[in-house]
Amino acid sequence: VTIATNMAGRGTDILLGGNSSMMARLQLRELLYSKLFPRKQWAMPEEFYPVDMSKPIAKQVKETVEETAKAWLPTDLSKEGMATSTKAAERIVQAQLTELEAEERLSLACERAPTEDPVILKLREAYNALAAEYKEVTDFEKAEVVALGGLFVLGTERHESRRIDNQLRGRCARQGDPGATRFFLSLNDQIFRIFGGESIKGMMGMMSFSQPDDVPLESGMLSTSLEEAQKKVENYFYSVRKGVFDYDDVMDTQRQIVYGLRRRALLDSDESIRATMREFSDRNMEDFAKGHVEPSKSPSDWELVKLAENVKIYCSILGDAITVDALTEKAGGGGSGGMQAITEYLQEEGQKALDKKLDEVEGTSPGLSAMVTRQVLLMQLDNFWQQHLKNMDFMKTGVSLRAYGQKNPLTEYKLEGYQVFLQMMSRIRRNALYNVFLFQPRKLTPMTKDRIQELIPNREQRRKQVQEMMAAELKTTVKEANKEAPESVNAATRTVNLARLSLNVRQVLE
Repeated sequence: VTIATNMAGRGTDILLGGNSSMMARLQLRELLYSKLFPRKQWAMPEEFYPVDMSKPIAKQVKETVEETAKAWLPTDLSKEGMATSTKAAERIVQAQLTELEAEERLSLACERAPTEDPVILKLREAYNALAAEYKEVTDFEKAEVVALGGLFVLGTERHESRRIDNQLRGRCARQGDPGATRFFLSLNDQIFRIFGGESIKGMMGMMSFSQPDDVPLESGMLSTSLEEAQKKVENYFYSVRKGVFDYDDVMDTQRQIVYGLRRRALLDSDESIRATMREFSDRNMEDFAKGHVEPSKSPSDWELVKLAENVKIYCSILGDAITVDALTEKAGGGGSGGMQAITEYLQEEGQKALDKKLDEVEGTSPGLSAMVTRQVLLMQLDNFWQQHLKNMDFMKTGVSLRAYGQKNPLTEYKLEGYQVFLQMMSRIRRNALYNVFLFQPRKLTPMTKDRIQELIPNREQRRKQVQEMMAAELKTTVKEANKEAPESVNAATRTVNLARLSLNVRQVLE
C-alpha cells in the first residue's frame, strides 16, 4: 500500500511485481560505489530487493565489483586502508567528477550499447546474471498481482480538473496490464461545498435514510452532479486564465515597443541614434503645436506667446530663433493649414538646434555625442517604464469596478492603458532631448609638471609630515596613559589612541 498525492507516478512506469532491471542496477551501484566513494552512504533498505543473492551470483558480483574498483581507482586508493583516506582521495581525484564518470560507465554496463572495454563487459555479465535472478521472483509476484486484478488506485478526492483524474486512472494499468480505479468521496469535500450546494446533501440524505451509516452511497445522479461541478470549476479557472492573458496582452504590446526602443539605444550605430533623436525632436515639436494651437479657433485665439515661451524653455539653445511674429506669420489664415505650417517651422528649428548641440558635443571628444544620447535615453526609458508598470498595476486593481457602470473592464483597461502609455512615451522623448540640450561638455586640459608638484608633495615632505604627526600622537598617548586610572582603563585608552594614530597616519600617506 502506497499513500501518495494525485501527482505521484507522473512520467514513470508502475510495473506489476517490481522492476528487476532497476533493482539489479541499484544493487550493483550499492556494492561498487561503497568502494569507490566510501564517504557516502549508498545502501538501500533491505526490504527493497526481492530476494537475497544466491551464492554463485553473490561470488560473481563480488569479484566483478572488486576488479572494477581496482581498474577505476588509482593503485594507492584501491588498496585496503587507503580507500578511506580523505586527503589521498582529494589529492588524486575529484569526488563529484568521479561520481559522474562512474555513473556513465555503470549506465553503459547496464544497457546493450556496444563496447570493447573488458571491465564494462564483465560488469555487464554480472548485471545480467543478477537481473535474471531477480526477474524470476518479480515475474512470480507479477502473476500473483495480475490474478488479484492488478494495480488498484483508490482516490479520496476528485480534482477540480477532470484531466488530473483521468491521469490518475491511467496509472492503474500499463500497456495492457489489468487494473482498476475507485474514488471514495465525501459530501463535505471542497468541490461539493462550492458547486454542489446543500441540495445534493439533502437529496443524498433522503437516499441514505434507510441505509446504515457504513454503507457507501452510489448514484448515477451523484456522478452527474459531480461532473457538472467539475465542468463549472474548469470553466471558472479557464475564465481566470483567459482574463490574466487578456490583461497581460495589453502590457505585452507596450513591453515590445519599449524593449525595442531600448534595444535600438544599445545596439544601433551612432548615425541611427542621431536619427532617433531627430525623430524625437519632430514628435516633440508636433506635441507642442497640438497643445497650443486649435485649428477650429481663430488664429488670434491661438496661444502663440505661450508656445514660444515653452519651446524656449524646452530648448534653450534656440534663443530668440522662435518668435511670436514668426509664429503669427506661419499661422496665416489659421485652420489645419496654419497649424501644419507652424509644426513644420518648429520641427525645422528643432532639427537645427539638435544638430548644433550634437556637433558641439562631438567637437569636444569624438563619439561623445552618441554616448551621451544613449545614456540619457536609457536612463529615461528605465525610470519612466518602472513607474509605468506601477501605474498599470494600480489601474488594473481598480478597473474592475467599472463593471458596476455597465462598462467592460478589459476595454476600459485597454483604452486608459493606451493613453497612459502615450503620455509616458511623450515624457521620455521630451526629457531625453531636454537633458541632451542641458549637457555641457568640459574639455580636459593636460596638467603641467608644476601643477602636479603642487598637488602631490615630494617624498621628503610627506615623510616629514608623517614623523611630526606620529610624534604628536605618541606624546598625547603617553600623557593619557599616565593618568591616574585603573590599569584596564589605561590599556583601553592606549589601544584607542593607537588605533586613532594608525588611522591618521594612513590618511596622511594617502
